[in-house]
Amino acid sequence: MTMTEKTIYALVLFDIPAIDSHVVMTSTDREDLEEEHRRQISINPDLDGPDHKWRIGQVTLGPGDTKHAVTERISAEIKRAQSLYPYWPTDPLHALAILGEEFGELTKEVLQATYERDKADWDRLETEAIQTAAMGIRFCLSLKKYRVCSRKKQHEQEEWK
Repeated sequence: MTMTEKTIYALVLFDIPAIDSHVVMTSTDREDLEEEHRRQISINPDLDGPDHKWRIGQVTLGPGDTKHAVTERISAEIKRAQSLYPYWPTDPLHALAILGEEFGELTKEVLQATYERDKADWDRLETEAIQTAAMGIRFCLSLKKYRVCSRKKQHEQEEWK
């Protein structure tokens, strides 16, 4: 493998009756995928039945594959997050708080990579970047559904004395 190539693994679920498959998660660490597979089965034991097959595959990416690999990871993260948390806030302020929480975790990783190199974990930084992007997309997916609070729903606070 050259310096410009990167190996990633994909956890894929094949739905036999529907003749369908989808990427559940991607990672540079195969053990992460094995753990996610166990977690998925614990949530829904039917996914371990004869109608479903799981595979972990290895893909080596070259420099031209980077954009596709990133969008695939973001897509897989959106699907994972939606399976864990199918509901999303209707008001934009609470939705923004979710995005802000992910951005905060990414900020921490970038700060450590910049100023505390001994604590830097580039794989974790990459994961946080993917999760932040996924929550940004989830935020955008609900733009038409947000209910903006009107002035009437706010109240005046008693003056602090």
